[in-house]
Amino acid sequence: MTTQKKNLPPICVRYSKTEKSRLLALVAEAGLSTSEYIRHRTLNQPLPPVVTDVAIETYWELGKISKKLEQETKRLDYAVAKGEPCELSPELIEELQTVLRQIRAEIAGIKSTINS
Repeated sequence: MTTQKKNLPPICVRYSKTEKSRLLALVAEAGLSTSEYIRHRTLNQPLPPVVTDVAIETYWELGKISKKLEQETKRLDYAVAKGEPCELSPELIEELQTVLRQIRAEIAGIKSTINS
């Protein structure tokens, strides 16, 4: 153990009996000390993605827009089959553009909401 580590307070982690048994088995299998194993696993493994409120809201909004696009597509298909003129709803296009801007913001890591 390096001097730097000796001077730092330990971090305590609580495990259930089952978790502790599994951890100790993995430690033995790896041939490392418990501390080395935990450090290796926690510092070398990427964290799961964070699901933001914006991502959840965007998910639901995309579902709503998908349903509206499906309805609009059916309406357009019917108009084309009848030889009638067909136009996309401007409201639907604006709603889709709003959600697409929100998706771009989410991907870029900008925190905002769909309604803003």
